[in-house]
Amino acid sequence: MSVQKNTNIPLVICIAAFVIGMGVGAWGLIREDCNGGPNCWVGSGFLMWTGGIMIVGGLLGMFLIGGKTSR
Repeated sequence: MSVQKNTNIPLVICIAAFVIGMGVGAWGLIREDCNGGPNCWVGSGFLMWTGGIMIVGGLLGMFLIGGKTSR
């Protein structure tokens, strides 16, 4: 019999993508509070979209990978 390690690296990557996506999305929401002054930062929409895509991708990956049972 062979010993096989049960590593869930893809699941860890999905969880990390979810957590990082929440951080990036929150950063975009914080940056959006700018009121149009000369020091206003314009990339908040990009951060919010990137964070949202990472959150959805992480959740989808956790659902698909985490639902599998080991045999």
